[in-house]
Amino acid sequence: MKNITIVGSGNLATNLAIELNKKNFNIVEIYSRSESSAIELSKIINSKYTTSLNNLKTTDLFIVCVTDDAIEQVIANIKYHDIPIIHTSGVTGLDVFKDKEIYGVLYPIQTFKKNISISFKDIPICIEANDINLKDHLYNIANCISDSVYYINTETRKKVHLAAVFACNFSNHMITIAEKILNEKNLEIELLDKLIDQNISNIKKYSPKLSQTGPAKRNDKKTIKKHLKLLKDDNFKKIYLEISRNISKEHT
Repeated sequence: MKNITIVGSGNLATNLAIELNKKNFNIVEIYSRSESSAIELSKIINSKYTTSLNNLKTTDLFIVCVTDDAIEQVIANIKYHDIPIIHTSGVTGLDVFKDKEIYGVLYPIQTFKKNISISFKDIPICIEANDINLKDHLYNIANCISDSVYYINTETRKKVHLAAVFACNFSNHMITIAEKILNEKNLEIELLDKLIDQNISNIKKYSPKLSQTGPAKRNDKKTIKKHLKLLKDDNFKKIYLEISRNISKEHT
């Protein structure tokens, strides 16, 4: 499968299209509802573009890289039934393919931004397919861009995605809250750079549980009360209390 059509032009679609292009896959076409986005990405990888799902050219494989809530509708509007088609979602099942004959999933466990170039080499990629030939093709594609390829079923993939939300999205939100607290005193988040880096290093070297520190783990109620008094935002107080309770339970 050397001829691939990318349906989407967002964060993952952009990074994946560029990476596949570097590995000499022929990106036949880029689809996007936004003509400017489609043109922008097609120029980077020297491919055709379209803003109409009805006018998609034939290809060896359609890779649907759109938001989770748009996947089912986009797939339904692709007229080809016998051309292999996959999506890249962590949480979406195989039931969205309905009348398609050959389908599957290629899910990179990573967060992406359009304007940030990232190597796929160390990114774990999870694959799944309803057809043995497609499964082999997806493995070959994934193996061309990544050193870590996993065969997993839908339910396992959903759990991986859930874990990723806790590990990435929620932890990022915690750092966003930390930034707001620092900004109240005209301080920048860079003040915590070394702390954050060391925490990640400890997690990799030991484990998340063994790396846990702080007043909740120590059951330091005096410090917790002081922190709660310092928090002006009631939502932040609720988050602080709930997470502290969970940490305390985990370490008793």
